[in-house]
Amino acid sequence: MALNPLAPVTDYQSLLNRTFWFTSAAALGAVGLLRAYVPEIETALVHMDTHLSSRAGDMLPIRAGYLLPALGLGLLARVFRLHNHLSHWLGISECFDIEVILPEFARQLGIDARKVPAETWRAHRHPVMHQAFYRFASGNSPQIDGHLVHQALDLWSWFWIGLQSVVVYTLTGPAIPGGVKNDPFPGENCSLHC
Repeated sequence: MALNPLAPVTDYQSLLNRTFWFTSAAALGAVGLLRAYVPEIETALVHMDTHLSSRAGDMLPIRAGYLLPALGLGLLARVFRLHNHLSHWLGISECFDIEVILPEFARQLGIDARKVPAETWRAHRHPVMHQAFYRFASGNSPQIDGHLVHQALDLWSWFWIGLQSVVVYTLTGPAIPGGVKNDPFPGENCSLHC
């Protein structure tokens, strides 16, 4: 797995790697919020707070009680392909295929896409996408311009990172009680806490 989350996305695996790293970063922030505002979580994770050191013996700036849960969540999102489930639940891929890709195929073939009922698009979406799109747009040597494939993968990776981050913080929010129990900014005068 590539350690550079900003490395170019050149295939589906590198898209998954990028989403892993950025979902882990979002989860790190969520763990920090939960530890700051939920004493029970702080109590549970403080036992993991041994300092991690690098191979060179340098201390890493993040304690294990923050890093390990965040990496665990990022790994779960990658292994179970959270972006695929979100796409299915929200209808993102279906809408993109039906509203963007299939009408362009129809236009190229001289078919008026507006005359094709939505039910017909849905009924034939999977076979058409597999026979006429995925096999030409994916793999190590796509039949269409590789630059376009890489550009699309890169843009989709940022979309999935944003969506997965929204999910992480949406699930974190309800766990934070209304009042601040453990002030993450002691000594600071903040009107949000008063």
